[in-house]
Amino acid sequence: MDQLPSCILLDIQMPRMTGDEFYRVLQKDHADTWARIPIIVATAKGSPKSPSQIPGAVERIQKPMDLDELFRVVEKQCGRPA
Repeated sequence: MDQLPSCILLDIQMPRMTGDEFYRVLQKDHADTWARIPIIVATAKGSPKSPSQIPGAVERIQKPMDLDELFRVVEKQCGRPA
């Protein structure tokens, strides 16, 4: 992959796999490459998941998401767009 994302916004409850399963697939082949990318976990209110339960997760955003909060967290992790 030539260009990597600045961060990953990972929903814990997706239709076909959980956030945990996605992370394991991501790490399977390219753990060294993907380990440098911060993961922002999106989770429903009241969910017991925390960023520390997904290796590489640096932030947790509650769903439904407040867009201002989402933008603040992404900017904090990725910097301002050029």
